[in-house]
Amino acid sequence: MVEKLNDLKAKAKILFRFQKLENDEHFEDCKPAGDGIIEMRVNFSKGYRFYFKEKDGKIIHSLNWRRQIDSRNGH
Repeated sequence: MVEKLNDLKAKAKILFRFQKLENDEHFEDCKPAGDGIIEMRVNFSKGYRFYFKEKDGKIIHSLNWRRQIDSRNGH
């Protein structure tokens, strides 16, 4: 899913965050979203949110992602 991003800096930051999750079990800015799904926020540019499942410190399935919407101005 990340492969489809055109913003190379955003893609690099996102991939780095996933690498930190897998290698260091560093769940910074993550929270449970229900049914074993975890939401991870990447605060870069307008922001991104990723949804995945984790088992034994490994991401077992990246479910979805979306850009964060800035509710202050509707973008």
